[in-house]
This record gives sequence, C-alpha cells and structure tokens, in this order.
Amino acid sequence: MSDENRGPLTYSVVIPTYDRYDILPICIEQVLRQDPLPREIILVDATPGWEEMAARLAEMVRRAAPAVSFRSVPARAKSIPVQRNDGIALATADVLFLIDDDSLMYPECARHVLAVYEADAEGEVVGVQTGLADGPASKDARLPERKAMGGGGWSPKGRLFRWINRHVFMMATDQLFLPYWGYPDRKPRRPLLSGTSVVKLFQGCRMTFRRDVISKVRFDEDLQRYAAGEDLDGSYRASRHGLLLEVDQARIYHHTVATGRIPRGRAAELSAMNIAFFLRKNAGARLWPLVRVYLWLARRAGAELMKDLLSRRLALPQWRAILHALAQAWRLWTIRPEDLSEGYARMQQRILGRDATTPPG
Repeated sequence: MSDENRGPLTYSVVIPTYDRYDILPICIEQVLRQDPLPREIILVDATPGWEEMAARLAEMVRRAAPAVSFRSVPARAKSIPVQRNDGIALATADVLFLIDDDSLMYPECARHVLAVYEADAEGEVVGVQTGLADGPASKDARLPERKAMGGGGWSPKGRLFRWINRHVFMMATDQLFLPYWGYPDRKPRRPLLSGTSVVKLFQGCRMTFRRDVISKVRFDEDLQRYAAGEDLDGSYRASRHGLLLEVDQARIYHHTVATGRIPRGRAAELSAMNIAFFLRKNAGARLWPLVRVYLWLARRAGAELMKDLLSRRLALPQWRAILHALAQAWRLWTIRPEDLSEGYARMQQRILGRDATTPPG
C-alpha cells in the first residue's frame, strides 16, 4: 500500500441517503468547497423517486465543479451498510470519504485528511477520522431543524463530567461496542502529524478509509435500515489491517436532522441488539460472549435510565428498550450459524415494525 513515487492521492466521497432532501444539497455544497476537490461524488439513494433529486444535484455539481464526476444510483436495499457497500464498489479513488447525508465538511477538511495519508509512506494507516465540530463552518438559513437529542439541558463540562459522560453514561464509541478478538496492539512506527491521534473505532458520520482496505472489509449487510453500530463493526474489522487515526484539524459538523429517523426507543433497542448480534456472529455461540453481552446490557440499562431521567423523558423509552434487549439477546445464542442471518433479520423486522406507541415487550 505504499504511496512512494506517486502523485497526490485522490479521493471519492460516498454518501448513503434516504429522505434527506432538506439537507443533502447542503452536504454536497460543502463537498464542492474542498481544496482539493474529490475525483467523484457517489450518492446511493434509497428514496422512492430518487431520479429527480439526482438530476438536480448533477446539474449543481456540473456548474460548480465540472471536473468532479457525480453519480447517483438507487440502493439495493434501504440499509446503510448495503448503501455504503454499493458506493464502495463504484468508487475509483485512493481514499474514500464515507460520510452521512447530514455531515457538513469544513472547507479544509479533505486537505488535512489527505495530508495524513500522504505522510504515511509505508501504508500502515488504513483509516482517518475527522474531528467533530460543534457547529457548521458558516451559518446557513436553509439548515433544517435538528433532531432533538435530549430534553433536560444536560450538558456536562469539565474533566470530571467528561469522565462521567464516557464511563457512566457510556457516551463513547468504545463504551458502545464489544470487541470480538480484542483491540489490536498497534503503535505508529513513525511520529504522527501534529493534532493526530490513534483511535480504536470510527463514527459513521466522519469516516475515511483507504479504498483497497475498505473494499475487502466492507460493512455488514445483515443489518437493516437504521443499522446502528455498522460503523463501529466496520472500523473495528478494518483496524486489523492497520492503524486508525483521528485528525483534529479536519472537521465535520454532523447536523443530525429530524427527518428519516426511527423512534428513540427502537433506535436504542436496535443499537444494543446489533452489538449482541456482532459478538454472536464473530465470537461464536460460546458462553463467555453471552455473559459479556449481559454484563454490558446491564451497564447500558443503568446508563439509559439516568439519561432518560435527566432529560425528563418520564416514559423512560431508552431504559425500557434496553430491558427488552436484555429479555431477547439470549435468543441469538440459540440460532445455528447457518441460520443466523435469516434469524436476526426476523428479529430486526419485529423491532422496526413495532408501533411507536407500543412499549417494548
């Protein structure tokens, strides 16, 4: 994977989307403000009647950056991992930016990310995550209403509260994931660029990978629709091939719009069940992985109860969702390996199909 004796790296931007036409054009506009520009923008759209928006965006790209190739294709399924994989298969550049349709890149984002890859002559870096900004690079009156992330104004600050956020409320990627084979014990062979650090996992709104690595790893298509945790699983498996880094100077603002989201309780239940599924699939049907899942779910139940109460969600939707996951997770360990994909597909359909007003269970 050496980049010696070659010109500057090229990059593609791959965006899965579904019913986000209020913010998708703004996302594309921010991509077109990058220097350097991408080789291509690939949109994988699960929205019915996607062709009209595809034509509008193609014209926008043609006017703003005629050298940038734009492709919009229908998704094979309404599923983030399926859509990401569709885009990966079409991409041709050295580096792939795999961002969400409500991820807004800062103007120098791509340049800082590419600098990390280009400084890595030996190719030990397989992925680079951007920093996460608190707001957009510039105000835009067209930005849609954000998804409500809470209700009680709980906004911890300071070192102690950051520790509580991470370890008590489990608001960190490594707290929301159970590694199947342990984390790789890799250290950079060369000093890292300033502002760059090693990380264990990526968030899906701000991922980039070397194309040759992520084309082999791909994302787990057993997950349907919302597919919470697909980014954690994909980046974890990619980390077995090399280093994952985060570069602070490269920034993305994740707007998290209100449209296209599933109800809070179902999202929490799926996020828990998906992690249990990943562990069952990759670590096998042994007893210890099941014990790990239940110890982790017990911690999450406590964390979600506190978050519900602090946010004044008196119906306790997230806590009840985790209780439902506690009642159901063991069933994954009763399914034969050859039937696991089909069996978990049915479990996801039951969760996704449950009426939003019906309590879990």
